[in-house]
Amino acid sequence: MTDGFDPLSTVKEILILHLLRQHVEADLGRIRALALHLGKAYVERLEAYHAGLLKRIGDAKRLLKRHGVRVIQQEKSSLDFQITYVERGYEIRHCFLLATLYAESQERFLLDFWGGR
Repeated sequence: MTDGFDPLSTVKEILILHLLRQHVEADLGRIRALALHLGKAYVERLEAYHAGLLKRIGDAKRLLKRHGVRVIQQEKSSLDFQITYVERGYEIRHCFLLATLYAESQERFLLDFWGGR
């Protein structure tokens, strides 16, 4: 890792961004169904944020590919998310608690969308 690339951090970043993307999509569906005075403004802002999330996910996946890291297995349960990837011929498996990933996605949303707490 001479260039500072950390595959585990990148994999975790992708998981957090995917969870955040799912939450934004769900909220967009709910907001669209409400008769809000400023609903269109909320929807446009969330759609722009969603597009940014998709770009960041794509960038992170390209970074993994550029460094030869390949995700080979993903398993999600009600408590955790297990992911296995291959790096330099070694198979590496990590388990992330969903509660931690959800908390980090909420924190990311606060920082990204609202500019902090």
